[in-house]
Amino acid sequence: MSGPTIPPAAWHADPTGRHELRYWDGTSWTAHVSDRGQVGSDDLTAPAAPSVDPEPQAVEPVGAAAPVELGAPPPSVAMAGTGILDPGASWRAPTPAQGAPPSMMRSIGGLASSLTVILWITVAVSAFGVFAYLHRAAVAADILAFDFSNGGFGRVLDLQQRSDDADTYAGVARIGMLVCSLAIIVLLIIWMWRVAKNAELSGRDHARFSPGWTIGGWFIPFANLVIPLLVMQDLWRASDPTVPRGDRDWRRAKGSALVGVWWAAHVVAALRFATGSDSRSRSDLEHLRRADHLAAFGSLAAIAAAVLLIFVVRGITRRQEALLGGDPAPLT
Repeated sequence: MSGPTIPPAAWHADPTGRHELRYWDGTSWTAHVSDRGQVGSDDLTAPAAPSVDPEPQAVEPVGAAAPVELGAPPPSVAMAGTGILDPGASWRAPTPAQGAPPSMMRSIGGLASSLTVILWITVAVSAFGVFAYLHRAAVAADILAFDFSNGGFGRVLDLQQRSDDADTYAGVARIGMLVCSLAIIVLLIIWMWRVAKNAELSGRDHARFSPGWTIGGWFIPFANLVIPLLVMQDLWRASDPTVPRGDRDWRRAKGSALVGVWWAAHVVAALRFATGSDSRSRSDLEHLRRADHLAAFGSLAAIAAAVLLIFVVRGITRRQEALLGGDPAPLT
């Protein structure tokens, strides 16, 4: 015969009546208490505060909770008349009580790791892009300087082959950076949304942007040059573990210069897609060379943006995990 099932660690109504909630560690009541979402400590052995009116109440209020013996399992566990766990009853997960410290909706660590991997891949692809665009710009300069009247057929063929190779390298770099950009934006939006939802659970009320803006802010023309930056700054502030959960002044927390520098590099990185056509007329070749120089500069900015975003994502992830992991209750 199997014994009674002991409920797992969780917050429950305080059996002493001195606080709203007390933490059950899976075997006994602890000194950790919570009132209106604020976590504190109250030793079970401390004497209860004297009642203002020592006279017993003649009539018990309707709906008053039945007294629970100190040290007994949480009220959600079925008990026999003796106060001992009823072996025939199975425990059910309690409904979260109002004011209970929130737990993390979903872990953001896995997404942060996935973002880190794709960002390092982006660094490698962007470095190849720097080479590809500068190489094609150099080939374009050689074509512009080439004397076709005295160049010889062999040198013309060699220059044509170099030109074709340069176009291939630039095309591969462009496609690679486009694929990486799409992967980053998808993962980043999901990560930002989860961070925003976790911030709501931690009592970060009155945010300038709801979690929906972590998605929509990227797709509004022109506004998407500003909104994602503002949202990311708010996520940085909302994840500050030094600001108590439920503190309505969290928006006054200090922002991050790192977030601002990342966004500036991200905007400049758009130049990596400013490549010219592969036409071989003289005017087009001059335009191609200038555009490839800009694309190479944009690729360098993309490298900087990717590295900076790694630090931003890891920084916010660590801050939020510290914020939501500060309670004695295990957060899942």
